[in-house]
Amino acid sequence: MLRIALQYWNGDREQALTLARRMADIEDKPRTDVDIEFVLRFDAKEPSKETLEYVGQKFKVSVYRCTRRGEGHPAGCDDVFHDYLGKCWERSLRDPKFVQTVDGVWFFEGDNVPLRKDWLDVMVAEWKEARQAGKLILGCWHPEGSPVGHINGNLIAVPDLFGRIKGLEGCPSQVAWDLYHAQKFEPHWFKSKNLANLYRQTNVPKKWLFDRAGKPKFANCHGVKDSSVYDMAKGLF
Repeated sequence: MLRIALQYWNGDREQALTLARRMADIEDKPRTDVDIEFVLRFDAKEPSKETLEYVGQKFKVSVYRCTRRGEGHPAGCDDVFHDYLGKCWERSLRDPKFVQTVDGVWFFEGDNVPLRKDWLDVMVAEWKEARQAGKLILGCWHPEGSPVGHINGNLIAVPDLFGRIKGLEGCPSQVAWDLYHAQKFEPHWFKSKNLANLYRQTNVPKKWLFDRAGKPKFANCHGVKDSSVYDMAKGLF
């Protein structure tokens, strides 16, 4: 099973809950191969009961509140990632069946936008491909950020990653974790063909994400800081 760890703080809570409902709307029937865990910053408000019930019609849902207390950027994001990564490792140690049931964790944020109706099928299949290649991480690669580039933080990883790679306890509060850990991750990553990351972009033109026939080039897009891609994808399926 692929677990979507939908992380949020109060500043993007509504965006994350809207995305979760959108994800439920895309599916025609309940999924048994993907579930969603809302991963809250230590001080974030819980998901609404209505959203949990709505999303729960298509996905098994759960909620986890982080205990690390980082705030601001990137310290808040860093602590949410490291906290949840450690929690997954703890679950793996307590219950050996956990890593058999949850074979991948997708660290997800509210500005992700599915671009295809079968986006989850595509990503489940690509994650399987990555694992068959012996890799532990799948995500969108960028050439900058470290001597080897980096995989954007909206990546999929094995749930026991903390126990497989040393030095993932944390990072300096002024450095984004996906950049800080890039060289540790590099031997273990698989570069996705289906994920787009348009970091901090706005007013995204359709041609960046769709071909001339209107077919999406990617399954999912992340990082855009306005509603341009979300609005673009509304009428697709």
